[in-house]
Amino acid sequence: MTRTMYQKLLIDLKAEIQYLLILQEEVIETKFI
Repeated sequence: MTRTMYQKLLIDLKAEIQYLLILQEEVIETKFI
């Protein structure tokens, strides 16, 4: 695997984790309201 492919994979993973965290926060907020 090339370095650029690895970096792109890492960026995609970070974006996905951030997206999941945002979703999780929204779910928690709706539960407490």
